[in-house]
Amino acid sequence: MQTLADITEKKLVIVQADDASAIGAAFMALKSLGSISEYPSSTLSEQKKFMPDEQNATVHQNNFAIYKQLYTDLKDTMHRIYRKTE
Repeated sequence: MQTLADITEKKLVIVQADDASAIGAAFMALKSLGSISEYPSSTLSEQKKFMPDEQNATVHQNNFAIYKQLYTDLKDTMHRIYRKTE
């Protein structure tokens, strides 16, 4: 979970609820529709919070930039290799 917090640069709060994913999806839908302007504070019992680590986030951003460049550089070659294995 710490890695996810670092990559997204968002605070993650793990709640103890069987339907936490559904609740989160509902809040995301409400926010995207403009029904709410901010996510509400958790009213569920919080288990653990993960705060993003700025230093780790920078490492992930730099690595992702390298990945994007590698993908662009190797995409055609990898597709040619794949076609040969069919």
